[in-house]
Amino acid sequence: MNATNNHSNQNTGEVCGGREDEDDSIQDEDRNHSIENEDVSNLTSNDVATVRAAMVAGNTNSMSSLAASMLDEAPTTIDDRFSSVIGDSFHFMDRPKVPMHHDGKKGYFVALRQAWFQWDLTKLAEVKATLRYERRMNDSEIEAMLYYDVDYFRVRVPRIVLPPSKLYWRVRAVYEMYGPMTDAKTKAPLFNKAAWKKANNVLKEILAGNASDPCGMVFYSQQLNAKGEPAFDYHDHAMLDCSRGSNDTECAHKQFITTFGTWNTGVQMSDVLMAEWRHRYNQHVSERRRLGFPRIGHSNTWLIDYLQIIVERNHGHGVLLYPDWSNASDYETTRERFGTVAIHSQELAEAIQNIELDNTG
Repeated sequence: MNATNNHSNQNTGEVCGGREDEDDSIQDEDRNHSIENEDVSNLTSNDVATVRAAMVAGNTNSMSSLAASMLDEAPTTIDDRFSSVIGDSFHFMDRPKVPMHHDGKKGYFVALRQAWFQWDLTKLAEVKATLRYERRMNDSEIEAMLYYDVDYFRVRVPRIVLPPSKLYWRVRAVYEMYGPMTDAKTKAPLFNKAAWKKANNVLKEILAGNASDPCGMVFYSQQLNAKGEPAFDYHDHAMLDCSRGSNDTECAHKQFITTFGTWNTGVQMSDVLMAEWRHRYNQHVSERRRLGFPRIGHSNTWLIDYLQIIVERNHGHGVLLYPDWSNASDYETTRERFGTVAIHSQELAEAIQNIELDNTG
């Protein structure tokens, strides 16, 4: 892990936390719908002021009474608990559904994003300093950039999902401030009855520790450039990838759908296709994320294994064509299997095999 990614808990005042978000893995399906990528180009200064007011309320545990009847009573104390299995941040934030064209929608999305994730304040200060001195931007322009161009910061500054004792109040403040907000045209509130119920359930999940980053977990790694070297921007800030959330999984699902489509295929052919996809995917991820991993331009990795063996044989032990390449032949074969897994019992499998033998005999 690059030193840039080591997130100090002192930066946020927390005793525990991990790194950034679901939709912060910048790719694929969820990114197209993500709250992170909501168009806020026409967010007004009043909207921004309301976002800031929500953050102030959340950080001081100062709750309004306007929406109190729609949410469970706030706890007097909150224990910081953490789960080894956590929900996806995007899906948590997306649970309360809001009207598409409501006046409060854009501000709500920005406020909820700001509440859910806490920037690494030290790294954020470094990036702001670069914008201030290298781009000659003033503080107001930088703050506006945080609202209108959050992607610039997301790939340079780590974030954490705070512990429950902090996250609860921040998210609840957003719900209470924006939920009752009425649209000028329709006079309808941002949250209907179903949305309030969903919001209440999200707060319960937060209290249970199912949303906060687990202690000690690091979700960031530095991006690699086309040469397989650590990637930096023009101002020498490390470019980051985030593994939090389900985007990578959704990427796999999308490719499976594209591969198979409406093609009717049996179990064996499906298993072969999945194995080929898995092999290529693992190689491509290694090229993206493993420092020094070679880009060979094809997926016939067994040929590289063979070349490695020939080079070592001709030039002596330890002399390798690709030092950061691991030959599959260097590892002992185990009974572990990947791909299609039978969920029936061994007895049923043997009975099926016997029937097949009888039919072919």
